[in-house]
Amino acid sequence: MNYRRKKLVVEATIWNKDGDHPNVTEFRAKGVSNLSKCLDCGERMHDHGMVNLAEKAIKVCPGDVLVHEQGVSYPLKPEIFETMHKEEN
Repeated sequence: MNYRRKKLVVEATIWNKDGDHPNVTEFRAKGVSNLSKCLDCGERMHDHGMVNLAEKAIKVCPGDVLVHEQGVSYPLKPEIFETMHKEEN
């Protein structure tokens, strides 16, 4: 089967550190040291943030693209964002 994504314009920003976006809070997880390394990006967990969605909190790595769509913000890895979205002209 073939599927087509609906054309949808979304706002997106690159998140690098605390204070870059009001929807990203300080990263906190039980049993995770702020000095340990992230398995996704290799940076210290101290340098990460969190986005709280209705279902759960999602980790935001430095350099992730924060997509803002229909009142919700969620992170995507830059390479995934690039394959899904093109800049509007």
